[in-house]
Amino acid sequence: MEMFRRAIRIIVGGWAIALTSALGVLALHEVENEWFTMPFSISVLLLLSAIFFLLSNRLAFSVYAAWAAMGTVTLVSMIKFSEQGFDLHAYDLVFLGGDSSLKVFLVENYLHLVLPVAAAISVVIFGLGAIALNEPASRTQLKWRLLIPAALSGLLPATIPASAAAHRFEYFVGGHHASAFFVSMLDIASMLGDSDLKARLAAVPMQEPYPEALSCPAAERLPDVFIVLSETQSPPFNFPQLAMPHDFADGFVSDDGKARALRVETVGGGTWMSAFAVMTGLPAGEFGWQRPYVTVALENRVKGALPEVMAKCGYRTAVITPVDDSFVNEGRFFRSIGFQTVFDADDIGLTAERQRDSFIYASAERLVEEHRRADGRPLFLLIETMFPHSPHNTRLDPQTNVPGEPLNADAEMAEYLRRVHIARQDFQTFLSGRRTDPSPRGTVVLEFGDHQASVTLPLVEALEGPGALANPDSLAYITHFTAHAFGHGFAKKLPDFDRLDIAFLGASFADAAGLPVSPLMKEAVELRDRCSGRFQSCRDRAWVDRHLRRRADSGLLDVMDSPAPGS
Repeated sequence: MEMFRRAIRIIVGGWAIALTSALGVLALHEVENEWFTMPFSISVLLLLSAIFFLLSNRLAFSVYAAWAAMGTVTLVSMIKFSEQGFDLHAYDLVFLGGDSSLKVFLVENYLHLVLPVAAAISVVIFGLGAIALNEPASRTQLKWRLLIPAALSGLLPATIPASAAAHRFEYFVGGHHASAFFVSMLDIASMLGDSDLKARLAAVPMQEPYPEALSCPAAERLPDVFIVLSETQSPPFNFPQLAMPHDFADGFVSDDGKARALRVETVGGGTWMSAFAVMTGLPAGEFGWQRPYVTVALENRVKGALPEVMAKCGYRTAVITPVDDSFVNEGRFFRSIGFQTVFDADDIGLTAERQRDSFIYASAERLVEEHRRADGRPLFLLIETMFPHSPHNTRLDPQTNVPGEPLNADAEMAEYLRRVHIARQDFQTFLSGRRTDPSPRGTVVLEFGDHQASVTLPLVEALEGPGALANPDSLAYITHFTAHAFGHGFAKKLPDFDRLDIAFLGASFADAAGLPVSPLMKEAVELRDRCSGRFQSCRDRAWVDRHLRRRADSGLLDVMDSPAPGS
């Protein structure tokens, strides 16, 4: 016990505090990756110390508690960044903190990360408790302890990096792991005021609403439609560092033999953002700070989405997803944009999220069989897969081998490529089923990669340098899409841009496949051609803003205060 007290006395001494802080500053620079963000990070640390000192009246405890708080936030932020390419944000707590299905997902799939973090936090709490119990209280009066944080709070606006104030999204993908969470506090004001999109569209003249009439082809000309979200997939041939068999690459082409690039808006995770963009025709990035939370923030605020148009023309619309209905509010959001039924993990009997995609496709096959037996409508089905998703530190479906294993010298990269190979085989088997039994009306299939894996980010940075995620045109955001038709020919050629922004994908596929296309979707196709496949980076941004304003003025996008004309 005496040795313990002696250790505490050393720890609370001035030299120990100074040494810890000096080492902490060096560590801060390592996790911030930039010197220009350091003044703000240190200001946050000083303010945290002052707040703890106000509450405890113990100097050493306050300094160590501040470092512990910042260290914990930094650690969690680094883990999130490594998996999703996006640092921790305050709205992760506001919007997703109460999502029990998300917590279950994290525990089931990332327990190897959750347990060490929980253990480290427990040790830190124990250590801080020991310091607080053994450090004598200072004689600093309450009025001075109140004054210190009040004075230090003035440092925050003076030291916040200009890039964080002007380009918030770029800051969160720039690898500023210690400061990003605290910078995100600036977005709290966004919840109380107008969004950036609303402010921008307010400057655009009101647009004539879209015609309400929807021209639906005759029922016998409406094929069954399958849209397959290929989880965490992008063509390995995008990376010259990877030597892959030719037959592997052949699995990423459409019926016409062409490989097509798709630009998405997220890396490593955030599947719901990609599904949102395909179904609504809206880039998640248009919604600023709401970007990672669109399925929560925009529930019941988007009309005229692809599934709604299909339903109006007589389709049965459904989703099969390998996660819980409540996961990031995706089930409720899907229903709000026109999906009549959402079959979640419980509905399809998925007891382990890491099962092969063949299990999900088998569920789709059963649904197709039941539907064709009991329902005369054409079917519009979104299928979300899961098998290649991170983490990649465990060999899933271990008994299945693929040719050429190991596919890479790095164990996690090898496992990721192996899973993609298996997932492509499962998709090809599903396609074979559609080819064998396309239904009397025929069948069309759209398949796309929702985002790259976190393990491919080092390959991107080797080609483009650090900070690649801050560039929306980076290879990090490139996946693929393929299209297939059986017993129903495509009415038009698929778009052949160097890359297609994901928000154009749904309307482009519907237009090419001869599916019902609303006036909004027709305009989206025209905008796509005018902008060479680019949405947010269109060379004529005014056309994009007029398109978005017309959606709002037609009552199809709820971002403006004034009612749509005629509503």
